[in-house]
Amino acid sequence: MPPRITEIRKKVLTCLLKLSRKGPVTSAELARHLNVTPQAMHQHVRALEELGFVQVHRLTSRSATLTLSEKAELELGLGGLPIAGPIAAGFPLMPSDHPQGFMDRLSDFFDVREGDFLLKVEGSSMVGVGIFPGDLVVVRPAKDIAEGEIAVVLIKSENLVTLKRWYLEGDGIVLVSENPQVDPMLYHKEDIELQGHLIGRLGGKLPRKNRHS
Repeated sequence: MPPRITEIRKKVLTCLLKLSRKGPVTSAELARHLNVTPQAMHQHVRALEELGFVQVHRLTSRSATLTLSEKAELELGLGGLPIAGPIAAGFPLMPSDHPQGFMDRLSDFFDVREGDFLLKVEGSSMVGVGIFPGDLVVVRPAKDIAEGEIAVVLIKSENLVTLKRWYLEGDGIVLVSENPQVDPMLYHKEDIELQGHLIGRLGGKLPRKNRHS
């Protein structure tokens, strides 16, 4: 098994990540921000360097700057989003509680926030907006989602999740695909729970305009 790091050293890595966005970081700066002694921070940094999580760039015998290694980013999931599992763009699928990996540096492409996650698309019901089987969609957890938006929807009676546009229709909710070959699905309001809305897509195929655009 790979070496485990303590909670305080995870905090050191997280602090290093935040401070490094503003420029070079020293061990003394980390000690000040985390309210620990320079001697204690030196021990943490040395241990993290030995484990391969921190790279120490020595400028002089008494001066050095610190950076996170790729191992640290991958090991801790820093700068990435968890891939939560598959999402149906076709027939609904069973939800998954276990991440299937991490996507690094997604923040370089999208305005991601803490709590956002990825789902892998299965099915072709959303191809009209350029979402194809095998694509990854970026989802922001939310309950209050504007009618007509593309949402991650839980169908309670079936314990299934799907990716669809949602609309109110009388006492029910209709889930609408972006594929003319897939019929809308009508459910009772109490049977539907909105869990998040689409904020981005990653895939190899170029998006297409909806035929109604």
